[in-house]
Amino acid sequence: MKFTMKLLTNTTVAATVLTAGFVATDQTLAASATFKDVNAATLELFDESGKLVGSGGFTYKPFSGSFVQLRPGVVYENPQDPILSSNVTRRFTPPEEYSLVNSFSVDLLLDGFEFQIPSPTSTVFELNETGQSIVGAFVYFWKPTNFAMSPPGPTDVLLSVLGGDPRSPLLGTRNNWDGCLPRCGVSQRDLFSIDSDGTWGFLGFPVSGQGPVSGRGRWKATAVPEPTTIGGTLLLVAGLIARKRKKQSAK
Repeated sequence: MKFTMKLLTNTTVAATVLTAGFVATDQTLAASATFKDVNAATLELFDESGKLVGSGGFTYKPFSGSFVQLRPGVVYENPQDPILSSNVTRRFTPPEEYSLVNSFSVDLLLDGFEFQIPSPTSTVFELNETGQSIVGAFVYFWKPTNFAMSPPGPTDVLLSVLGGDPRSPLLGTRNNWDGCLPRCGVSQRDLFSIDSDGTWGFLGFPVSGQGPVSGRGRWKATAVPEPTTIGGTLLLVAGLIARKRKKQSAK
């Protein structure tokens, strides 16, 4: 999975309009599409030499609710259906600026071997009903920012909520996205981590059995405007350019 849409920002990228046989570019007239305006982003992984070795993306949406540690188990709590029980030992509510990541995939090429992060069988959680278990899972969150983040970037833009494993269900949080493939436990083969400080790491074993293969470096995220956002941007810029030309011709 690889996206090719470019980011339009408030301050640095001018909108380009193709209309009436001409191309017009004007930074002062550019409308913006930032991370807060959209719900998708590309994700690129670079090795320590700066070479692109992984590409993909993720989508995200607003989130409401909490995660509750019960005796035993860790579950999602819908704010409209709170858990009223003496078995609650801890409750964690993600800060409101974080969005729930509802899809995430990166194709990684290392030492001639291809890996997919996460694996195709990994579960993407749609958390709706109180009582949904997250034991054995990593639930990812992303704090949308107003610009394409080039490493090292700001801290704490990533968040994951963990439910522990069936042997030890325990609510936990981290400022990164990490996981085991195909899943944590005796069957795990690959380990990955994408951190808020702009770094990533991977340790895996190819299906061929060779390895291990490892990699690390920096990552970059870029917002992907939706078609309606792009269309609105172009229409706005076209209108502003037409008005500007009309004023110039009237002089």
